[in-house]
Amino acid sequence: MKQKFDGNFSLGLKSLELQVSALLEGCGGENARMLLDALSELSAPEQERTIGLFLKLINRLKTSGVRLPEEGDENLKEFEETLYNDLLSSMSEAANGESIQPVTRRRKFAVLDGGKDSSAKASSRTIDFNEARRRKTGRAITLIN
Repeated sequence: MKQKFDGNFSLGLKSLELQVSALLEGCGGENARMLLDALSELSAPEQERTIGLFLKLINRLKTSGVRLPEEGDENLKEFEETLYNDLLSSMSEAANGESIQPVTRRRKFAVLDGGKDSSAKASSRTIDFNEARRRKTGRAITLIN
């Protein structure tokens, strides 16, 4: 059973473990930890020689310009190629006159009957907003809407 430690040392140790974990994630994660474990099993001269070889290899990879694509890069490249091919085929179809459909004009909007009874009398009284405003400002009593 795991015990809970609340001391300063235990909290500092936990903090250090989290920092090391974050550091390793930026450098290869679990594989980096396994590499360090393997290096720790070698003697000091073997470690020095092995680390030197790794550094030379890493520097050659960086300067060669040949990089391994990541999974996201491959998906993006596949999407770009598909899009490019679709564009080319659409352009060639349009150039050959295939699948060109004429643009049809749409009808304009029209005012329709509002559904009111035609027997209802329309009010011929117009609303004058300026007159209503003058009347309102002339009142001593304000009305609450």
